[in-house]
Amino acid sequence: YNITTINIYRSNTGTEGSEFLFVSALAIDTGTTTQVTDNIADSALGEALETTDFAEPPSDMIGLGNLPNGMLFGISPAAKQLCLSFPYEPYACPDTTDYRRTLNFTPVGAGAVGSTVYVGTDGKPYIFSGVEPGAMTGDAENAQQAVVSAASVVETPQGVGWASPYGFYIPGLGVVTEQYFTQDEWSALRPESMVAAAWAGRIYLAYDADNTGVYEVLVFDPKEPGARCTTLDQNTRALHADLANAALYMLLGGQIVQWDADQLNPLEWNYRTHPRRDPFPNNK
Repeated sequence: YNITTINIYRSNTGTEGSEFLFVSALAIDTGTTTQVTDNIADSALGEALETTDFAEPPSDMIGLGNLPNGMLFGISPAAKQLCLSFPYEPYACPDTTDYRRTLNFTPVGAGAVGSTVYVGTDGKPYIFSGVEPGAMTGDAENAQQAVVSAASVVETPQGVGWASPYGFYIPGLGVVTEQYFTQDEWSALRPESMVAAAWAGRIYLAYDADNTGVYEVLVFDPKEPGARCTTLDQNTRALHADLANAALYMLLGGQIVQWDADQLNPLEWNYRTHPRRDPFPNNK
């Protein structure tokens, strides 16, 4: 960590309370013991210690993400907490109520859109919003939309969404796949196997319906309820949207390939309508 000195602070009580004030800095001398005599007068002490409450993030923290105001966030499944860092100090995650919000359900995945953090759990989802840790407000949504696959949690322009037992759920929009699948049809796709990516305004969901290791991909547009849902036969279990290069990558046959890279040779697809019945008898 390139640490060369150790700072010593002393607790000092003033008219407005107590805090640690700077005494001196010692050079690190590995393998020896240094004895310090603190005979500095209170009036000669230095600046106050600003990192008294700083703590390391929980060891089980996952789902690391960032907010535009210099905070990082993550979730601790063991403690059932949303963890926030001190602004612009990503290593510091104070163990206080301003920086750690305890949930009633176990968090599974998290993401952010703007200054709003969405936390998917094994029960109800949570939404928190604010510009600094102490000002973050939010609570559980009144929706039984648990995350059944952590790999399906994805940030979209419409919010953070995930695969739930009832369909693909985005807080505020609801189950955006209910126009395509009944709950039984959705369950048959094994949503617990789903991996998601958001690219070019659409959501790509890879799934293994037969639990054989062979995947297909659903593609749909959450902001256009009337749009069709397309199925791709690409056998991929890994998707990655590269925002900087406006590209979507898939893992196919052990190789990473770019989706829709060859625009001169598009893939063929078959479109099938529902059965059509004429309103009157005919002999065609």
